[in-house]
Amino acid sequence: MSLSDTLADIRRRNDWPLLAQAVPFARMLGLRVDVKGESFTCVLPYDHSLIGNPVLPALHGGAVGGFRRPSISASTTCCPAARRTLTRTSTW
Repeated sequence: MSLSDTLADIRRRNDWPLLAQAVPFARMLGLRVDVKGESFTCVLPYDHSLIGNPVLPALHGGAVGGFRRPSISASTTCCPAARRTLTRTSTW
């Protein structure tokens, strides 16, 4: 099954937590999608391997970017209001 087929299936079933499992990098990061009514939250659970600077400790920039991209994609795929907001702000 292709990614677009998987997304169509997730949208049809309204099973958004499966979206994180459909994207390999999001799955590797452990990204979790929580949907409660109209509320949509992407969660990046703590994992020691995601720490880039153990002295601070700070998340690795690649982990932050890797979390950000599928989170935005998931929210715009799931929530029509997010698509409208993103469209409005991206035209600046």
